[in-house]
Amino acid sequence: AEWMEELMFIPVYNGWVDGVSYNLPLIPNVYIETDGSQVAYNGWSATDYLPCKGVDDIAVDYKVIEETYLSEYCAFYDENKQFLCKCVINNLEDGSTLSLRWYNSLNYDIKIPENAAYVRFSHQTVRMQNYTFTPVKY
Repeated sequence: AEWMEELMFIPVYNGWVDGVSYNLPLIPNVYIETDGSQVAYNGWSATDYLPCKGVDDIAVDYKVIEETYLSEYCAFYDENKQFLCKCVINNLEDGSTLSLRWYNSLNYDIKIPENAAYVRFSHQTVRMQNYTFTPVKY
């Protein structure tokens, strides 16, 4: 079928697909501490380890018009799921990066560190349900 031929050209890399949002089954009542550890906390949720090796950026979109920001409680990990660093935003107008804690926007990109193989996001559960995270390869 014609549609099947089109599907064959979608590149798949290391467990993610360019331009297709991650499926986000959430782990309830936990958040990701700034050192990458998982901490029990009611009312928050976290993603599991999302593959990001080879991703250039992760496009973050928030589906509800309200004043919010993705919390700083998000982290990158290496291939052994060892903590590398917190997430930062890389598309500020002056080209600089910024911790997620201080950036208030509905749409932005997150820079992927060179050695990162996995990423985890966390926020209040009611807000996490409104986020989409899409891996992008340039």
